[in-house]
Amino acid sequence: MFENFPKTAAWSERVTMILGLNPGPFVGPGTNTFLIGTGKQRFLLDTGHGVPEYLPLLEKTMRDVGCEALQGIVLTHNHPDHNGGLISLRETFGEIPIFKKIIASDGVFNFGFSALEDGDVLETKGARLRAIFTPGHALDHLCFFLEEERAIFTGDNVLGVGSSVIPAETGSMRDYLNSLERIKAENPRRLYPAHGPYVDNAIAKLDEYLTHRRAREAEIVRALQAGATHVSEIVTKVYADVDKVLHIAAAQSVAAHLIKLEQEGRVQRYPAQNATTPHDPLAIEWLLIESVMERLRSTSATQRMTACRQMAEMTPTSETIAAFAQALGDTEKCVVRTAVDALAKFASQNNETRTVLHRLLRSPHAAPRWGAVCALLQLEPPTPRMLPILVETLASVDGDLRWAAARHLVEAGRLHPEVQPLLLGLARDPHSAILRRMALYCLRDLSPDDSKTAQVMLEASYDTDLRVRRAAFTAMAPLLDPDPKLLERLLCVAEADSDPGCRRIAPITLSEIARRNPHARNAAEWQAVWTRLRALAETTSDASLAKALHIALDRAASIAATEPSPH
Repeated sequence: MFENFPKTAAWSERVTMILGLNPGPFVGPGTNTFLIGTGKQRFLLDTGHGVPEYLPLLEKTMRDVGCEALQGIVLTHNHPDHNGGLISLRETFGEIPIFKKIIASDGVFNFGFSALEDGDVLETKGARLRAIFTPGHALDHLCFFLEEERAIFTGDNVLGVGSSVIPAETGSMRDYLNSLERIKAENPRRLYPAHGPYVDNAIAKLDEYLTHRRAREAEIVRALQAGATHVSEIVTKVYADVDKVLHIAAAQSVAAHLIKLEQEGRVQRYPAQNATTPHDPLAIEWLLIESVMERLRSTSATQRMTACRQMAEMTPTSETIAAFAQALGDTEKCVVRTAVDALAKFASQNNETRTVLHRLLRSPHAAPRWGAVCALLQLEPPTPRMLPILVETLASVDGDLRWAAARHLVEAGRLHPEVQPLLLGLARDPHSAILRRMALYCLRDLSPDDSKTAQVMLEASYDTDLRVRRAAFTAMAPLLDPDPKLLERLLCVAEADSDPGCRRIAPITLSEIARRNPHARNAAEWQAVWTRLRALAETTSDASLAKALHIALDRAASIAATEPSPH
């Protein structure tokens, strides 16, 4: 398709194009190189790919236009189809200066370069070139403004045929679009591209490129919205009408667009740190954040759960942190748990999340307060500022939350001495049976060896709320050195309480107390306990109570059998 493209052409009185003779699907007819100026010494802009036939063509063209020597070589950027002829040109023309923007990869050559920076000017007879730093396609990309013609040598930033590829790893779509705007701001009349014919309507071409890139970005976003997550899937959707041979190059530009969207906070890599390819944008998955947020607002719990799991693997942003904070109030426990775990992980990575969590501790709503506590407890020991929220949650209608709060209160009690008096007070709370019950369980785990704990449990065994009474009898099991009054209370309950449940719990609790207090097993009061329980087992007509009594007595016999023999 490039058979009619000329090998050489005078594009103006001071610009002669010499084709690099390296046609291909990614470079069109080949790389354009340029002799610039009108004198006997001129600049050569770019050197082609190093095709052997290029050098004779260049020498012939120089003779044809009256150029006797090269004043210097100027490079738009460090890609092989632009610098591939450097070595053969140096061998032919000697150590002429080579001008370019210096980058680290220039070290592959065993000769030096003359540095060019943005705004630097190169002059030869009939031509004045001003360097314009235009990164995007390459880190070192320079365009050159030819002042006499108000023309710009655009390198690979603008082509005469097709569109420029932006490499995902070494390029930058955001920089590239800024570079197009920079070129446009120069208000050029003509463009001299590195591939394809020159462009006379420069501004229209630049607008076309900008429009094309914005349209491609919109198509990529639509593909993400439709469920595509890999670059290959996006390329298949967006470039369906493009020859598949070009899909390799298209994948690079798609990945560059995704990185730009990532920089703008619109997409994220998923997972953020893939174990095998953590940095390869072509291999990992990409998620459109707005789509994830939309799923998080779905009426489907499954959709919300999926969104939470996806966001949990993302790099935290203000938007995702806020979304997880809102998810703490979700009606589905699985969503809340995922949000809590994600916030805890995020808080371990950045202070912004930790600040949000501490702010949520003052929320007027219970759910975010509790979620913030749960997340913070994964990062730091419970602090006194968390106690009011933990106490509040002890009275929650959600059993899972109550028990989680109880665990945390016990942990807090081991760190802060003010917790036990707080729990003793809650165990006597006149308004909430749930609080009284949960406080008993907390005290059971926190201070079973404290006489105050035993006393409050004894008091609770007379509570008007049946569930509190049962909790009291159950919570007595780990007590150490309990007062004989408490043992007598348990015996009386086993023998004559009005509630069958309490009667069944009492003998089991007695046997558990005996197991935990080995020094008291042979005491006279314990022998009396077993005697009364045996008598009750022989006379009761309640099969469930009889079963509980036999369990307790068998346990007592087992305890006695393990007693060491006296010497």
